[in-house]
Amino acid sequence: MGAMPTLSFRRAAKGMNPSQSYVLIVAGGEVLSTDWLAALGYVFKPVSLLAYFVPDGMKWRLNRVLQYVMRGRHPLAFHSHFDTNVDTAYVSVGGFRTKSPNSFTDKERALRNNLSQAAYVSVRDADVAESVLLLTNRRPELTPDSAIIVSDLFGEDTPQRSPRPYIAVQCGLQKIEGRIDQLAKALFTAHERTGLDIVLFAIGTAPGHEDDRATALLQEKVQALGVDRSSLC
Repeated sequence: MGAMPTLSFRRAAKGMNPSQSYVLIVAGGEVLSTDWLAALGYVFKPVSLLAYFVPDGMKWRLNRVLQYVMRGRHPLAFHSHFDTNVDTAYVSVGGFRTKSPNSFTDKERALRNNLSQAAYVSVRDADVAESVLLLTNRRPELTPDSAIIVSDLFGEDTPQRSPRPYIAVQCGLQKIEGRIDQLAKALFTAHERTGLDIVLFAIGTAPGHEDDRATALLQEKVQALGVDRSSLC
C-alpha cells in the first residue's frame, strides 16, 4: 500500500502458469487479521466511523457484504484462495490476539483455516506468536521488525557521517498525531544526553501511515528545539 511495489491477488493469479510452482509472499502490517471493514476504514475514514457505530454482532455480516462489493476471494482482506501449485507465506509486522482460547469468532475461524494451510508464517512479537499457536496448533517463526535491522539490510545506503551508533526514528503520521511535540522533546533530550546523531527515515507512504510527512514535521520540531542540522538527517 505504498511502501513497496505490490501486486493484487487477482493480478498475481492471472500471471501464474498451472504447470509451475510459486511462493506468494504476503507481508506487511496487520496482514494476518485485517478484514475488509478495517482495510477500507484505513483508507476511507467514513467506513471507520461506520465500523465504530455498528454493533459487534453485526460487523462480520457487514464485512462479508464489503467483501462481495470489493470482489474479495476471502473474508480477510490480505488472504486469498489459490491452486495447489501456490504456497503462501505470511510475514506479519502487525499484531493479532485471540479473545478466547475456548470459543473462536467467525473471523478467527476464517484466519485459522488459511494459516493452517500456509507454507510459512512469521510474526513480530511473542504475544502474537502465542495467539497463532493457540489458533492453529502451529508455532510461527518469530522475526524482528524490519525497522530495527535497516542498517544491516541497507548498510551502504545508511548515513556514513559518523562511525558511532546513531538514534534511528521511524513513525507514521497517524501514530504520532497530537504527540509530535512530546516526541521531538524526547529526541532532543536523548541527543543531548548521548551526543548521538538523529536519523529520521520513512519506510512507507500508505494512507494513514505517511512516514515521509511525519519525518518532515519531526525534523522541523527537533531543529526548533536546538539540534544542529549537522546532527540531523
